[in-house]
Amino acid sequence: LHKSGAVVDLDAVTVIADPVAPAAITNLAATSGPSTGSVLLSWTAPGDDGATGTATSYLVRYSTAAISSDSAWNAATPVTTGIPAPLIAGSAQSMTVSGLTPGTAYFFAVRAVDDEGNSASLSNSPSAIAALPSALNPGIYNDNNAAIIYTGTWNNYSATGPYAGTLRYSQTLGNTVTFAVNGAMFRLTYTNNPDRGTAEIYVDGVLYATLDQYGSVLTWQRVWTSGNLGAGTHIVRILHKSGAVVDLDAVTVIA
Repeated sequence: LHKSGAVVDLDAVTVIADPVAPAAITNLAATSGPSTGSVLLSWTAPGDDGATGTATSYLVRYSTAAISSDSAWNAATPVTTGIPAPLIAGSAQSMTVSGLTPGTAYFFAVRAVDDEGNSASLSNSPSAIAALPSALNPGIYNDNNAAIIYTGTWNNYSATGPYAGTLRYSQTLGNTVTFAVNGAMFRLTYTNNPDRGTAEIYVDGVLYATLDQYGSVLTWQRVWTSGNLGAGTHIVRILHKSGAVVDLDAVTVIA
């Protein structure tokens, strides 16, 4: 009915055959994955119309903060590979998200999409730590051990002075090094020098200590030793917090 005004028009009519979106996933679970830098996700397929039928696709995103709102979802990073095709409602689904920074905690969310492009509401948003290499057992490990993961640019230094003749150093604030230890205590070997700054040491995700590497003269193979953390595996992350340079020379794990 043309009710008022000079003109009204109609260009086209679209009939939406499926106005019902898939149900939200409420049991998304996340655990450290099977390979370094990976997380395993699992959930129950929600269906195409609510909890009935089979959805068309999934959208998966991750962030270092909880994905608990549409704005957080929009800001999160989309996963582009390894997403499974939806199964019939009620089926168990899983996938591995790879390429993450080992030792970092990530939050995830999943949405199902139907054949009309209807997207489900946000799932719950669990978190997990991207898998580290195998934990370092009691012993001493040089800076270039494959189980020690560097994030950002850490330069190699090779000469007489450091343990085993090598160390790694960072010149960028925020760079991190992460590893897991299987022991009650650990020791860091580092260098004192006038250009050295501070490194924050996190244990199992909590700030444990701040290591000041500054020294008025160059001194190789300085050591810092943790307190007793209790038996078992602990995740250690070292953050370049301040100053021009911080370094890591070696890691010693103590039973």
